[in-house]
Amino acid sequence: MRKVFLSIIFFLIIIFIQFFLGMYLNIYKVFPNFIMITILYLSIYGGRFEACVAGFLFGMCWDAFATDMFGLRMLVLTIIGFIMPPIIRKLDGQQVSVQFFVTAISMVVYWFLLAVIYIAFNKTSTTVFESIVNLRNLFTLIETVIFAPFAFLILRVLDMARRVRR
Repeated sequence: MRKVFLSIIFFLIIIFIQFFLGMYLNIYKVFPNFIMITILYLSIYGGRFEACVAGFLFGMCWDAFATDMFGLRMLVLTIIGFIMPPIIRKLDGQQVSVQFFVTAISMVVYWFLLAVIYIAFNKTSTTVFESIVNLRNLFTLIETVIFAPFAFLILRVLDMARRVRR
C-alpha cells in the first residue's frame, strides 16, 4: 500500500513540474520534457513494464491537458517506454554519455511518431521532416538532453533514500 501511495505522489509531482512549473522553468518559452526524462529513468532503473505504465499514465494526463487528439501522447509515450529499456540496458544506461544519447534519440522518436500520426490523420500540412526539425523542438531537445543526467541523479538519490527507509 505504501509503495502505491509513494508512486501516486511521485506521479503527481512530475505532472505538477511538467505542466504547472513550466512557466517558471523555461528559457524563451522552452523547457525540458520532464515526462520523457521520468520514462527514461524508469527504463534504466525499473524496466519495460514500469516504463510502459508510466508512459501510458503520463500520456493520458498530457492528453487531458492538450487540445488536440486524445490518446496521441498516451500511445507515443507508451511506445517509447516499450522500445527504450532494451536499448538502454545494452548501452549501460548509468553512464552520462549514454543518458545524453538515449534522451536525444527518444525525443527524436517522440517527435517522429507525433508527426507521422498527425500527417496520417491530416492534422497538419507539413512533412514529417518539417514537423521534427524546427527551432523550438531543437531547443527543447538541447534543454532536455542537458537536464536529463541531473534529473536522473536527483531521481536516483530519491529512489535510494526511499529504499533505505524500508
